[in-house]
Amino acid sequence: MRPQRVLAITTLIFVSAIDVLFAYQVLVGDKVIHSSQWENKLTWQDFVEIVTNYMSYLQLTKPSHGSVGDFEYLVWNNHVVGYSKSTGLLNLDGVTEKTEDIPLKKILNVFGIPVEVKDRSLYLPEMLIWDISKTEDIVELAFNGVNRLRIFEEKGRLMIISAGLVAWNGKLFATGQELWSVELQTGTKIQQISQLDGLLKVIVGKPPMNRHEFEVLPLDQWSTASTDGILVLYAKGDSRIIIRPFSPDFEGSDWYSFSYTKKLAVELCKEYSLKLEICPLVCLPVNRVAMLVLAREGDLENLLESISHKLRELLGE
Repeated sequence: MRPQRVLAITTLIFVSAIDVLFAYQVLVGDKVIHSSQWENKLTWQDFVEIVTNYMSYLQLTKPSHGSVGDFEYLVWNNHVVGYSKSTGLLNLDGVTEKTEDIPLKKILNVFGIPVEVKDRSLYLPEMLIWDISKTEDIVELAFNGVNRLRIFEEKGRLMIISAGLVAWNGKLFATGQELWSVELQTGTKIQQISQLDGLLKVIVGKPPMNRHEFEVLPLDQWSTASTDGILVLYAKGDSRIIIRPFSPDFEGSDWYSFSYTKKLAVELCKEYSLKLEICPLVCLPVNRVAMLVLAREGDLENLLESISHKLRELLGE
């Protein structure tokens, strides 16, 4: 091979490597959804492809697009973008300007999607948060994209921290930045975190009992029970323990009570060969550890004494 040929190939490889190294990229997290050599030469086709792919990633409605003559348009979420290559005119929600390229950052900002430009790359948020609200003991967070949050308690506050690139309230939050926090009542803890179809729920509250106290009452005196501690009601019956189910009407705020009640009831049923029944009896209060023990008349007194002893053991007394 002649020296000139080697030099030409080497130069070509070197130039290609530079093109890749200094390419303009659009990324979602670490995923590249668009790459080109020139930062300010985004075509209309590039723009449509980027927006379509990004909305698909977020699981949002994809944009519609088309053309009238040489006028191209895209519609998404009540926003309209139009562009004429022959005149170089861009229309964004009714405002027209002359431009040689498609201003992706500006358009996305109008769409309500903040972006970050860094090192010839444009970074799109992996998670878009639409709303954060707190009602009593439930924090709800509506979002699209991938959950990129850390949620925990620290110094008496519920903390929501970004674990990626997250957009909320028109701002971008990088990893480790605080998005939202709220002060918790003394003794309040996170009881449950659940996620379904773009809705994140954080249930907080105090453990609904004094772990060192429980109250034992006959069934006909249930209305006189105190409001604290574990409640054990008893009556004549067929050797079973009845507990209240988890109630969807309370949107998860009684989950801790239900799960802890069931844990204790399962241990007691196993220990004393009792059946477990889950039933929403009115005598069993919501959001409190409570159970109804049924036993034959001759066995009831001894069973209650044994159950009381076992509860003390389970509660660590």
